[in-house]
Amino acid sequence: MKLKCRNKLIHQIAFLKNIKENSADLTVKQAKIADYILSNYNKVAFLTAAQLASEVKVSESTVIRLATSLGYKGYPEFQGDLRNIIVDQLTSTERLEISIHSESKNNLFNRTFLKEVNNIQEAYKNISPDDFRAMVDVISTSEKIFIAGLRASTCLAQYFTFQLRRIRKNVTGIIHGGKESWDLIREGGPKDLLIAIAFPRYPRETVELVDFATHLKMRVAGITDRIVSPIARRCRPTLLTLSELVTFVDLYSAPLTLMAALIAEVAVRHQKKSFACLGGFEDFVKESKLFYEMGRKEVM
Repeated sequence: MKLKCRNKLIHQIAFLKNIKENSADLTVKQAKIADYILSNYNKVAFLTAAQLASEVKVSESTVIRLATSLGYKGYPEFQGDLRNIIVDQLTSTERLEISIHSESKNNLFNRTFLKEVNNIQEAYKNISPDDFRAMVDVISTSEKIFIAGLRASTCLAQYFTFQLRRIRKNVTGIIHGGKESWDLIREGGPKDLLIAIAFPRYPRETVELVDFATHLKMRVAGITDRIVSPIARRCRPTLLTLSELVTFVDLYSAPLTLMAALIAEVAVRHQKKSFACLGGFEDFVKESKLFYEMGRKEVM
C-alpha cells in the first residue's frame, strides 16, 4: 500500500509539470487541449474524452492521443491522475455542479452503490495485515482512548466510539471542534491514545488536535484516505481507506467496514474483558428496557 501511495504522490507532483514540459512536442490541437486542461483542470477531471473534445472543439481521438503522448495508457489513466490532484480541493457546490453536468447523472443510484463496492474492495486489497495488527495492538494496550472525527467524519467517530465502548472501558468520542476538544485530552499521556479520523477536505481542527496530542506525548493513530494526507503524515499507525465520491456526499462504507473489523479483532483478542463489557451492556438493556420489544403478532 505504501508503494502504491508513493507512486500516486509522484504522479500528482509531476502531472501538471509533465503537460507544460511536453507542450513544445504537441501538435497544435493537442497544445490547445493542454492549455484548456491547465486552465480548467478541476472541471476536466470529471469530463469524458468526448466531453473534453466538445469543449475544446477537437476530435475525441485527438484527446486520447494527447493522453498517450504524455505517457499514459489511455485517457482514463490520465483522468485518474488528474482527479487525485483535485479531490481534496473541490467545494461542495463544485462537486454538485459536476454531478449535474455529468453524462451519467441519470444513473446516480448505480454509480453510488458501485463506487461504495469499489471503495470496500480497494480497502480490502490494500490494507496490509501488519498495519491492521499494529492498530489493534495500540487500541488493545492503551489505557484511555479518544476518537476524534469532526465535520463529515463525525458519524464515523460516533460509530467507532459507540461500538468500542461495548467491549472496553475508557473510550471517549470527540465530535465537536474548539478548545473543548483540547480539554478532553489535556491530561492524556504516553499510555493514552488519540485516533484521528479525517478525509478530504481535512478539518483543520482535527489536525491541530493531533499536534496537541503529540505535544502531550500521547499515542496518535489515524484513519484517512492517503499517505500524503495531514493525518497520515502525523499518525502511527495509520490505516488508509478510500472515500472516493460520486457527488458532494461523502461515501463512508469502506472506513465503517474497517472499523467493524478492528472492533471484532479487539474483542476476539480480549475475550474475557469483551464478554464482561457486553454482559454489562445487556444487563443495562434489560433494566432500562432500552429497545422496543415486538409482540408475538408483530413477529408473525
